[in-house]
Amino acid sequence: MTRIRRIYDHLWPYLFLLALAVLAFMQVAFLEHPLKYDLLDQAFPWKYFIGESLQHHQLPLWNPYQLLGSPMHADPQSSAWYPVVWFIGYLFGYSIYSVSLDFVFHIFLAGAGMYYLVRSLKIRKDVAFLAATSYMLSGFFVGNAQHFMWIISGSWMPFLIGAYIRMSETRQFRYAFLLALISFMFMTGGYPAFIIISGYFILVLFLFYIIRDLANRNFRDAVKYAGLNLLGGILIILVNAVVLVSWYQLSQEMTRGEGVSLTQALFGPFSPGCFISFIFPMGTTSSTWIFGTDMSMANGFFGLVMLTGFIASLFVRNGIKTWIFILWGLLMLGIAVGDALPFREFIYQHVPFMDLFRFPSLFRIFAIMGLIIGAASFFNRMLVQVNRHVVLLRILSVLLFAAILITTLVLFFGTELYWREFIREELFTFAQGYTPAQLIMFHGLFQTIFSGLIVLAVFFIRKKEKLIKTLILIAIADLILATQLNGPYTVYAQEAKSSDIHASLKEMPKGFPLPSARPVIKNTDRGKSISPLWRNLNIFYKQIAWDGYNPLHLNGFEYLADSLPNIFRKTISNPPVYISHQAIPFDSIKYFEERDSLPSQALFLKNEDKSREVSNVNISNKKDTIIYRQYLPQRFDLSVHTSSPAFVTYQNNNYPGWIAEIDGEQVPVVTSNNTLITVPVDRGSHEISFIFRPTKVIQAFYVSLISLILVFSGWLYFMIRGRKGYPG
Repeated sequence: MTRIRRIYDHLWPYLFLLALAVLAFMQVAFLEHPLKYDLLDQAFPWKYFIGESLQHHQLPLWNPYQLLGSPMHADPQSSAWYPVVWFIGYLFGYSIYSVSLDFVFHIFLAGAGMYYLVRSLKIRKDVAFLAATSYMLSGFFVGNAQHFMWIISGSWMPFLIGAYIRMSETRQFRYAFLLALISFMFMTGGYPAFIIISGYFILVLFLFYIIRDLANRNFRDAVKYAGLNLLGGILIILVNAVVLVSWYQLSQEMTRGEGVSLTQALFGPFSPGCFISFIFPMGTTSSTWIFGTDMSMANGFFGLVMLTGFIASLFVRNGIKTWIFILWGLLMLGIAVGDALPFREFIYQHVPFMDLFRFPSLFRIFAIMGLIIGAASFFNRMLVQVNRHVVLLRILSVLLFAAILITTLVLFFGTELYWREFIREELFTFAQGYTPAQLIMFHGLFQTIFSGLIVLAVFFIRKKEKLIKTLILIAIADLILATQLNGPYTVYAQEAKSSDIHASLKEMPKGFPLPSARPVIKNTDRGKSISPLWRNLNIFYKQIAWDGYNPLHLNGFEYLADSLPNIFRKTISNPPVYISHQAIPFDSIKYFEERDSLPSQALFLKNEDKSREVSNVNISNKKDTIIYRQYLPQRFDLSVHTSSPAFVTYQNNNYPGWIAEIDGEQVPVVTSNNTLITVPVDRGSHEISFIFRPTKVIQAFYVSLISLILVFSGWLYFMIRGRKGYPG
């Protein structure tokens, strides 16, 4: 019985966190409604493609079904190397059901990560559970549910910071190995901005620990600690070799490789008006841009209980580590507001890598983390120290209750909302046409009750153990209700059924069939419908496409599509592979663009790429033929017959790694029309293969794979040694 009790004591927080994740997102967890917006139009199709690639024993290197092909392996938002995606994709394949469960799993993972982090700070289990619940049901995970890469980042970030704190406190080797393993999950699944910001926070923690050692004249410990960090850094580089090589290669080829403009960096803030979401998150759902930002960026809620605890933490004595988290959180909040304060512009101008991404609102997850940890520290001290903490909590809870009550009453008498009809007909639905004041008033009715319960608890429950349990229950009810109220707006598509989407996708082509030889211009998302999916549909239809939704644009493609629209239109009016007998110097491309007089099968080649003389006029012959033999995303086999020397062009972007073979011999690949893959051929019949083989990336993949095995073995070894009583 004692052993069972020990197991339960260890597992109960995780079991309850999993149950709460399912309950709070029940419409998704029980597969009733699908997730919505970018998750359906971007993350889901990509995961679907990655799963199919893995099931056909192909590395997910190249996606030919959007924007004339893109390097899936290098796209920071694709999760192409993320182990969770590999596990689900290879074993089951991605469906609308599995992506829904994947989302709920990461909500739970976020809670588990926050629990791990708070326990790393030596805070009690019950308080850590309260912090974990507040974090995983916070406005970041509810508001940004459509941004799966953000959700993954928020899930692994607290694990990363928690592991670093444990390494710094214990100086044990196992945590350096664990840090590397977590970093691989973070970097392969998450969004680069969160990785960069987390790196800066870890630098702050490193400086704190190294300065503490030096101040205490523990010079030997400082040297050992620096060495431990160096080891962790080397391990992180090795396990993430495939990610780093892929990103570096991509940075040379993408339009945003040199960063974004200041205007773009300030786009999508957590504007000052969004601060109402700390108490009334439903108020931010009234209109997409009424707060000067997107609805997904406007929710910062983390519960009334933890909000009260955070405010209280500002008036009590805290440890230095707690203050680091609090001050970091406040700084991140100041950056998140965008141009309302100068912080975001300052770091854009002066801090490395802070000019590479948009959306100041993403900083709010670090603010939420810091404020929650401040609150957790306060509640932990309240439970183990003097009663003045309870007195402070009483004062603040009364003030919060009064503020909510007054706000609700003022709006109740000054705003028209037939709340009985609203509750009966539009509660927990995507209700449109309501003002922020109406929705704040409505949510205020519930928040008045919850804040009143907090007041009653702190005044009438004398035993601190019972008090914290009561506050946990109030926090859970408050957070789940807020999630359910906001869910139809930012989490799931209430108008759609998951079963309908699943049935539609079962009718889609399986594997990688030969592409249609019809003009590529006809392969567009327009006219296709798997409601509510409406973008990147060619991934499901298996058509080589020129359109699609992806913030990542390759330089060559974007120049052709945006700066040369007439030539672009003529180009994609050809089939996926076509024969050209006319090559025109690239220097003349503007001349033909302005006159819109280009023959559809003519090519523009740079002088160094015109490896043979061909006619200056189009002499295409009806006897010229192309037969598609075999198709995979990174290999296209063809039989070609030409009546004279010519060029064969594959309508995919010529990204580093593309090679070609003609009759079994590798030949140079040239770039035509600024972006397409072209090879010269002699007259006659030939077997041609276009092959995507990024050698450096594949080598880096094996470096990462071997390093992961060795690092995992090292972590296991040192963990077992530690449990046997040996020093770490």
